Amino acid sequence: MVKRLTVIFVVSLFVMLIFAGGAFAATAKKTSDATWKRHISEDYKVDGPGWEAYRASSGVPAKYRTAGVKYQPDCTPDPDDPVADPTEWDMVDPTWYEFQQNGSMGRMISVTDNNFRHISWMRHDGPIYPPGPRYVMAKTKKSDGTWNARVEIGPGTINSGYSNQANTHDGRSVVIFHSTAGIGGQWSSLKIADSEISNNYPYLWDLPDTIENAPSGERGAWPKGEVGYDAILDRDYIHIVETEGNTTPGAILYLGYLRCYEDPADGSQLICQTCVRGVPQTYVIPAGVNFNDTVGNFPGFMSCDISAIPVTGKISKKVAIVWLIPNELPLGEDCNLFSDVAYIEADNNGEGWVDGTDWPPTVHRITNFGTTGDIPVTR
Repeated sequence: MVKRLTVIFVVSLFVMLIFAGGAFAATAKKTSDATWKRHISEDYKVDGPGWEAYRASSGVPAKYRTAGVKYQPDCTPDPDDPVADPTEWDMVDPTWYEFQQNGSMGRMISVTDNNFRHISWMRHDGPIYPPGPRYVMAKTKKSDGTWNARVEIGPGTINSGYSNQANTHDGRSVVIFHSTAGIGGQWSSLKIADSEISNNYPYLWDLPDTIENAPSGERGAWPKGEVGYDAILDRDYIHIVETEGNTTPGAILYLGYLRCYEDPADGSQLICQTCVRGVPQTYVIPAGVNFNDTVGNFPGFMSCDISAIPVTGKISKKVAIVWLIPNELPLGEDCNLFSDVAYIEADNNGEGWVDGTDWPPTVHRITNFGTTGDIPVTR
């Protein structure tokens, strides 16, 4: 699905220009600095000024360092340069699918407190899509620098894709994705690894994905997820936002929110909560079962693109969802015109969102395109 994203395009172009300018300035500043070297591999060294990116055609991990100093930890910035210096890269796996052609992307890499790196991605063997199949793959780089073998967690038989990555407080990988084939057609799914070091994902949960009020009747897709930990309850809440799977050009897409966690009494079950038409809903979802129920929406919780992303506080229990909301200028609500950046925010891991005391929540518009003041949400 290709959506017109005027605001995203303009903002992206602006950001690209900023980075391009910053890169030029940083390179110029470093021109006389002969202390930087690029060590691509033991048999391929590049000595030179600046911090231009070099990469090895062999796929050997590249590390950057200052002459006379041992290799720096990953992503350690140069104290003399405001731009972070990448210190290594790895070839994880090939794919032919251009991820961003449908809209925004959520996170595909998460890093645990023990320095494990969990990665998930959409694989297509190409070179042209469609047809499928698509797969969701996952892989973990352990703290000692070695990799687990890649594992297929979203089968090609159901055309899986659009994965997003997070991890629990104890480091287990959490992958959320959607599929467009198999029983029920388009549906959102969740998998959790059984340990930080493992690439075993024992259970597949089919998430509730009928979005309240969505006019097309299409189920929720392109799910984004993030984890918020409650130390008192010792519980990892997975905050999920789905986008109506309506592929009609120019259509306004309804969004849905739910909060899920593993059943402490039965690890093969997932408990999900949402608020539908003012009534709190709790769903107990067995693994491996085709499950479909309603996900909460409210007037104004909609977008012109696949833009909604949840974020959580790592110290507090705050959670927020950020998305592009259609503006309400006299020009109308045509998705080919303008959108604003908006967010909703909650304390206590979204408890008020799922128990109905703060649903619908207050919508905050970060931008008000074409106006001089705030635009209230009136839908």
